[in-house]
Amino acid sequence: MCEVFVLKILCFRYPRNAVTDILLSFLCLFIIILIIQNGEQTEVISDSGYKLVIDYLSSYGWEINPDYITESIIILPDKSLPSMKEFYELQHKQGFATENYIGKEIKRFDAEITNYPDENADGIFASVFIYGDKIIAAEIHSVSINGFMHGVDRNEFTKT
Repeated sequence: MCEVFVLKILCFRYPRNAVTDILLSFLCLFIIILIIQNGEQTEVISDSGYKLVIDYLSSYGWEINPDYITESIIILPDKSLPSMKEFYELQHKQGFATENYIGKEIKRFDAEITNYPDENADGIFASVFIYGDKIIAAEIHSVSINGFMHGVDRNEFTKT
């Protein structure tokens, strides 16, 4: 049994003149730019937020890896969620009124800590939460299986 496939090719004819050549060139250039932009989804970190995070963490003696700072936009979840209870309690202990920003879009910066006192600690990060140009929350945490979270003050290593 023999099957015949028919392939139709769409041909586009246009009058060859300078105007159409220029318009088609711009169209092709526009398509190429769109492809390049969508293919290289790089994360852009705002300079003011980056500086605010570095200055804030440095003021507590933390050193961070400047090559590993990420920025994301999150909506701060409700504090009634069981998973968020510990977070809001920690922020309250640090003097932050984080609950005032529930439901709002905030920026979360995550930075790798390079001078954590426990040499065996691996994967230690700081998260700093910013609304506008104000820090509204911060924490130091471990991403290990036996992880922890505590405030940014180096003198208070109260692991919760």
